[in-house]
Amino acid sequence: MNNPLLALTNVSITRGNKEVLSQINWSIFPQEHWVILGSNGCGKSTLLEIASGYLWPTEGQVYLLEGKLGEVYLPDLRAKIGYVAAWVFAHLTDDIPVEDVIASGTDASIGRMVDMSSSLKQKVNEQLEFFEISYLKGRLFGDLSSGEKLKLILARSLINNPSILILDEPFAHLDISTRYHTYDLLNKLSKRANAPSIILVTHYLEDICPFFTHALLLKQGQIHASGLKNDILRPDLLSQLFNIPLRTTPLA
Repeated sequence: MNNPLLALTNVSITRGNKEVLSQINWSIFPQEHWVILGSNGCGKSTLLEIASGYLWPTEGQVYLLEGKLGEVYLPDLRAKIGYVAAWVFAHLTDDIPVEDVIASGTDASIGRMVDMSSSLKQKVNEQLEFFEISYLKGRLFGDLSSGEKLKLILARSLINNPSILILDEPFAHLDISTRYHTYDLLNKLSKRANAPSIILVTHYLEDICPFFTHALLLKQGQIHASGLKNDILRPDLLSQLFNIPLRTTPLA
């Protein structure tokens, strides 16, 4: 069996007097794609911060891309992890050119590129073509629609061919048409020979595309259930997760 891309062993996070995550044991292997579900405040974003090397646990050990967190060079590590979250959008100003947004993913910076090599320009063009947004060349970030911005940030996150792609509620502000078009692009991405393992946090079951293989349910900072998607996304487990009764009859 391959080594895990991510392995958390007895991981806990305490902030003040509150234990945000408690005794988390979770591993992700190559070619696995995970969806994480849980109510607001259950620790999902904190779990992603650990999975991306931005947060150290209070207790436990984290092995990320075959290196132990705390013993690896973080800039090199983070270059192998794509991240799409609201904070990325928030740090991009309206006057940044589209090409610079994508290119900035090479070193996880936010801003304009002073100079762009021919090889980097080629990588940028490849990402624009893959996400079907080549028509945005020369435009500014602030001029784009929400859907175009998401595709651009996805392109940015993939510029280094990462081993892991983390998506933290990426579809929240998209209309139905754009959501489903983005699902198709992610499905296409998952079929690439060198596709990253995708980790998605969402509140919506419709975001769980067929290519996802595994699911993790997080409740009050603890793993409620995890494993193969079809074993975990059951009505009884989801009812327990969100504290809602099972509905046995259709809505009137």
